[in-house]
Amino acid sequence: MDVLDQLREVQRNGAVAQGKKAEQLLILIAAEPNNPKLKLEATVLFNAYLNDPYLTRNENF
Repeated sequence: MDVLDQLREVQRNGAVAQGKKAEQLLILIAAEPNNPKLKLEATVLFNAYLNDPYLTRNENF
């Protein structure tokens, strides 16, 4: 799964704040696809999403 796929998953299934941040990062990465700082930020967000103990995930995904 690449960074864009990870962000789309967070956008669809994450908490409200996580989804908004994922949306912002998708826009920024579209403008600067080779920016390593944005990719790192996206990875950190995805890891936070995966390890969020209070998030109820979609069982069908």
